[in-house]
Amino acid sequence: MTIFHSRLSCHRSPVGAVEEGTPIHFRICLPRNLGCRAAYLCIQTDGNAGTDDSSMFWCGMEGQDHEWWECHYTPHTAGLYWYRLRVDTNTGNLPLGRGEYGEGVLGSDAMYQLTVYQKGFTTPSWLRG
Repeated sequence: MTIFHSRLSCHRSPVGAVEEGTPIHFRICLPRNLGCRAAYLCIQTDGNAGTDDSSMFWCGMEGQDHEWWECHYTPHTAGLYWYRLRVDTNTGNLPLGRGEYGEGVLGSDAMYQLTVYQKGFTTPSWLRG
């Protein structure tokens, strides 16, 4: 079972770059034996050291041994954003960061990139394709 993957719409929707003001749905699927008590989406804007943490909420089971946590995040201005997830478990606070191919890895601090473009932006016709 995949915990998180940035390129799968069941974990992040929409995938890819988004227009400013677009709500993004994030979902993680954690093994039940982690004993997760809380989960967070940690967003960092380009050039800032701190993160803005959004609480995720428990939203159901996947079979008997996995559970879903989710939240929505809406970037209100264009720019580069960086994010990772964090889970509070029986064994402590664990980061959930980016693996080599976009998969979520427990214990990784590596961040994902979120590109947010200006509302109404269109790609010039000479650049398309």
